[in-house]
Amino acid sequence: MKIYYKVHAMPIQINPNMFHEPFAQNNDTPLKAKVLTHEEREEVLAAKPEVSIKGDLFTYGGVDFKKLSKEELQNEKIDSTKLNLTQSFTTQESKDKRVVIAFRDPQNPSEVIAYKLDREIVSELQKSFSKEDFFQRDDGILRLNGAAEEYIAGWVLDIKQNRGYDEADANNDGIIGADEKGDLKVGFTQKSDYGYLAKEVVHANTRLEATYTKLSELDPNDQTQALYSKQTLTFQNSVEKELAHTLKLDKDKDGTVTLEEGLKDFTPPEADVATAFLAQVQTDHNVWIKKLRLQLDANMLQTRELLPEELEEKLNEEKKENN
Repeated sequence: MKIYYKVHAMPIQINPNMFHEPFAQNNDTPLKAKVLTHEEREEVLAAKPEVSIKGDLFTYGGVDFKKLSKEELQNEKIDSTKLNLTQSFTTQESKDKRVVIAFRDPQNPSEVIAYKLDREIVSELQKSFSKEDFFQRDDGILRLNGAAEEYIAGWVLDIKQNRGYDEADANNDGIIGADEKGDLKVGFTQKSDYGYLAKEVVHANTRLEATYTKLSELDPNDQTQALYSKQTLTFQNSVEKELAHTLKLDKDKDGTVTLEEGLKDFTPPEADVATAFLAQVQTDHNVWIKKLRLQLDANMLQTRELLPEELEEKLNEEKKENN
């Protein structure tokens, strides 16, 4: 992690390596500290706080299909009665207007499978890939090809295998029930810290430490509403719905859902994730100061680890007992 400060005169000599030390065990003890001169302090406070949100949550599976020719697409036989398409839908409309997309099964490329996606999602896909990757069949099915087919098939493979939807669906009914979701591998863990000068947060950081963790292996006491300690995104109860959710998160359609893209699940549509993250860290910092009645040195640049509230309270109690 590197810390940069924009200056307009003499550069401030603050060694970024001072923030690379291991996290402190006690949340009340700064990880590292540096006393700044008055000029350095003013420059730091004048700079815009930097936010770093690092790590990839999900990555689509490796799928390599031979691109089909137009003639092959035209002559391809697809029995729509065997596609096992869902009949239920979530819109308030009286008719299901979703688009049926078909592509080769990443687990068995000799077979074609299909799912239904909202028209808005399909439209985004068509803007992101070549128009040659979409073949409209006479039976109404939109057959994917080329990079678009590999992209969708790759996400389905990730959802079924890496996120454990196939394994979790014990009764094989296509729906992940309440008693089955514990086997889904959609959990993750973060490490988060921030730098501060007295009451002002000057930078905030979080990074992924583990991904594809089973929900049953997560500590429910570590799960809070804070962006910096989220352990799961919102997730859906079927492959089809989770595919739609994933496509919405992967805005740039690069086959990776980053932590920052994933945290969008918990911010308003018009809000910027980095801005929301920084605001939450500043709020946490203010609460921490008030709760412990701290008197902080206005010239001391320090770093603090962000921990779930329950763990922080436990550490604070241990400190009181030791004193």
